[in-house]
Amino acid sequence: MAFPIFLRFHKPATIFNLTVGRKRTSFEPELRFSLEGKPWSFLFWLRHKVILRPNYQLGVGIHPGFNFRDEDTVIKGVESNYIVTRRYLTEELNQNFVICTDAALTQEQPKTRIICR
Repeated sequence: MAFPIFLRFHKPATIFNLTVGRKRTSFEPELRFSLEGKPWSFLFWLRHKVILRPNYQLGVGIHPGFNFRDEDTVIKGVESNYIVTRRYLTEELNQNFVICTDAALTQEQPKTRIICR
C-alpha cells in the first residue's frame, strides 16, 4: 500500500500495487481509491520483455483500465447518485539501454487509448 497522495481534485488517495510474474512476463494490477473507500481507477497491466539482454531490454505491455466517477441522475423523478465506469485499453512499447551499472536510458512509445462506453 502506498502512502496517501494527491491524484485528482487535490484529494488524498491510496494506491495498491502488486506485481506477480517471472523473469519475462508479469501481471501488475494497480488499484486507486479515495480515502473514503470509493474507487478511482483500476489498471491491470500484462507486461512481457521481448528482448532481455544485459545492456538492452525491449518490453511490451497492455492493460484494460477502468475509471470511476460519481454522477447524479434522475430516474422516474427520484434523484440518485451512481458510480459510472469508463473502460479503455492501453498499450505500451518501451526500451531500456543500460549505459553503465549506475545509469540507463529509457524510451517509451506514446500510449494509445481506445475508449469504450
